Amino acid sequence: MKKITCIALLSSLFLLLSCESFLDEEPRNLIDPDRFYRTEADNVAALTGIYFHLMHDNAFGYSIDDYFGLTNDLTTPSRALGGRIFWAYRWDEGAPDVRAIWRRLYMAVNDANVLISKVSESSLSQQTKNEFIAEAVYLRAFTYFYLSTLFGDVPYITEPTAGAAGFEKNANMGRTPVGQIRQNIIKDLIEHEKNLPTKPRKDFPQRATQWAAKNLKLKIYLWMKDYQNAVATAQDIVNNSGHRLLPKYEDIFRPDNEFNEEIIFQFDYIFNEFPTDRNSKFQPRAQDENSAGGPLPSHFDGFNNYTVFRSFERTFATNDLRRKSNIYNKLENGTPLFYNYIVKQWRPNDARGNSGLNYWFFRFADVLLDLAEAENELKGPTELAYRSINQVRKRAGLEGLQSLTQQQLRDAIKMERSWELLGEGTHRKMDLLRWNDLEKALKDRLDLEVKQGGSHKNHLSNLKTTLQFYAPHKNLLPVPADEIVLNSALTQNQGYK
Repeated sequence: MKKITCIALLSSLFLLLSCESFLDEEPRNLIDPDRFYRTEADNVAALTGIYFHLMHDNAFGYSIDDYFGLTNDLTTPSRALGGRIFWAYRWDEGAPDVRAIWRRLYMAVNDANVLISKVSESSLSQQTKNEFIAEAVYLRAFTYFYLSTLFGDVPYITEPTAGAAGFEKNANMGRTPVGQIRQNIIKDLIEHEKNLPTKPRKDFPQRATQWAAKNLKLKIYLWMKDYQNAVATAQDIVNNSGHRLLPKYEDIFRPDNEFNEEIIFQFDYIFNEFPTDRNSKFQPRAQDENSAGGPLPSHFDGFNNYTVFRSFERTFATNDLRRKSNIYNKLENGTPLFYNYIVKQWRPNDARGNSGLNYWFFRFADVLLDLAEAENELKGPTELAYRSINQVRKRAGLEGLQSLTQQQLRDAIKMERSWELLGEGTHRKMDLLRWNDLEKALKDRLDLEVKQGGSHKNHLSNLKTTLQFYAPHKNLLPVPADEIVLNSALTQNQGYK
């Protein structure tokens, strides 16, 4: 990942679509693909270009992160964020940020399709071909997992948008039902995951392994409510992957321990080379706390976008060892702060908006909780379900659960996920969407904030604004209006114009 800046530039020069959408004009490659993909180095560069798209500001580097992080029931900014549409469901069919997500994710899809096509024609050994194809298939599957979660039914494109015939086919493709997309992803992963490595690569540890592919399968099985396959896949990861819970929760997030045994898949941002501003979104903003009692630490120079609702902070048990990594609400001298901060996401020594904080998608504790959930849905509160969730609770210093009904264990797993994974990746909103709990969770949060009192007025205002603009159809983003103009085969999601 250390060379991502120059490789990303290379990627932007050749594989990717034109500066407009893949649907609005035939792309023109600046480097001939027929003279690329000939060596392993060529194909590593091409793969890195796909990662670059997914880590871009128009994807998880900014926009998608805000969509998931600012529209759930646990975190909210310290203030209204003006024209930023993702903090309070303030988007519509013409929103440029929505179209930018669509375009960037389809750039990743097309680059994966080009690589799969060209590597197949190369003179590399069959084993090497299989490895590159498997990783490109994984990245395409990962991208479609999020495309279908964000937009629902979308065009499912598996051939390069290149040449007149390829362009004509892809540019006029209709929407594939989300259920079929998920079936296709599962089929692709089952076929190709065996060709991925079982351990992270030393020179590029971000790159996907077999266990990342299996973890993606696990997530999709849960969306499909295929609990039998979810249990089997989770048990495979638990028993065979070599991943494990670290003894101490806080060690997962140490800057000097980025590629630890608990992390299964993440994006590797790099200070000064390919940085992220995500750490600054979690760090306090001095002007929000300047009357709390000083002096304030120097790292109170953040954007203060992701703060924790007071009513949720109160659900952490005082003896929960995760609390100190997830909740920071007092200065070292004991002075209380106005907001609750998720300290595990801080990089105090990094520059404002320039951090090497990685973006975590899959880790072992998440797998254990998925296993507990799938087993409970399949068979009720069995010994396997209890053992899985209680491993996570034991590390947190909490007593194990027992003697619960299926519904009680279901509720306990939901709470455990909120404590364990607070602020990480896309987990919370993905969970709420998957459980069909989003609207209820937002309304319940406002009720709790009002009833319990002590919440900052800006949090109450944010929740009221969120619910003012929220509607059930906004559980999906709209298909960008410009894309529908360019492709008459596309239709709009229900509820949008």
